[in-house]
Amino acid sequence: LVESTVQARVMACGRFAEWVTASQHGLLKRLSDISANIAYSYINSLEGITTKRKQNIAGDLSAVWSALLRAGIVRENPWGLARPRSNAAETSHGTAFTSEEIARILDESRRFVQLNKRGEVSDVERLDKPRDTWLTVSIMIALYTGLRQGDVFALHWDDIDFARNRIEVEPRKTARFKRRVSVPMHRALADYLFALERQGEKVVAAPPARA
Repeated sequence: LVESTVQARVMACGRFAEWVTASQHGLLKRLSDISANIAYSYINSLEGITTKRKQNIAGDLSAVWSALLRAGIVRENPWGLARPRSNAAETSHGTAFTSEEIARILDESRRFVQLNKRGEVSDVERLDKPRDTWLTVSIMIALYTGLRQGDVFALHWDDIDFARNRIEVEPRKTARFKRRVSVPMHRALADYLFALERQGEKVVAAPPARA
């Protein structure tokens, strides 16, 4: 295990122990007394953090209990069902773009070619005649694959298998595992990239340097 993972699990156990001591469950004497109901109550008592963070905490505690289970210290792992209640406020931002919104985004991307000093897209320089820019290409790839920005910009032509309609990448977020991921490529994206003029080894040409 990497050090950060160990630290996260130690902290998760410490905070859970504090909660048990301060709650009505403070009289519990053994780890095997921790039930699924208690685990569920704890995860959903956490405030000020996202549902994703709660899931990560439950995962850390589940990993610890799995080790205890293998060691014969506990009889079951109560964290498998300790799922946080969904938060509508967190998921409301996940509404997909409509086809009209996507068309407008792509249309604007064909006019922007320069970044401002903060690294944001700026209209300092706009094209008189719209054409596909590095921004258009990156949006198209992200739209059809869900790849993160860093992975889009790092994509090479050699990573694309047009015969199989797949993109093979090693996600930067999990680069330490040295695992390549095969991403299905939508026919619309395959046709778009196949017709694209290549300007180097990378699919997305480098954006203009900032002044």
